[in-house]
Amino acid sequence: MAFLLFPLLSADHGEALPIILDCVESSNKECLSAMPKGFNFLKGYPLQFGDRPHIEHSYVFTKGTKYFIKICKAVGKDAEFSIFNGERKIVGSNKISGTLNNTLAYECGATGIYYIKIAFSSSDFCGNCLLAFSR
Repeated sequence: MAFLLFPLLSADHGEALPIILDCVESSNKECLSAMPKGFNFLKGYPLQFGDRPHIEHSYVFTKGTKYFIKICKAVGKDAEFSIFNGERKIVGSNKISGTLNNTLAYECGATGIYYIKIAFSSSDFCGNCLLAFSR
């Protein structure tokens, strides 16, 4: 998929150098093959954490649309991720009864901006996040 190719500017020449993140690429196939039937790929988010405790992405969700989120990892421990509405109230999480699942299905109740926050206990995590939808 094209979303795995990232331009990086060379410090010497200011040229864009394509870099494929091996850890992200290796989990891409797993993520796409796990998309449920009836869902369409919407967006892919590469995840490399390093020293950051979490990453947050925003997306406009539409009322009545079902969304599917899956974290696919190549390196690291499981991720905890949550969906927040525009008022920053949690509307969904992959943590159920203390157990982290790698998927979350959410049916949107109101059109607006939503935030997907992904947090890890390990700084060596690398993988990607898949966002898909179904109407």
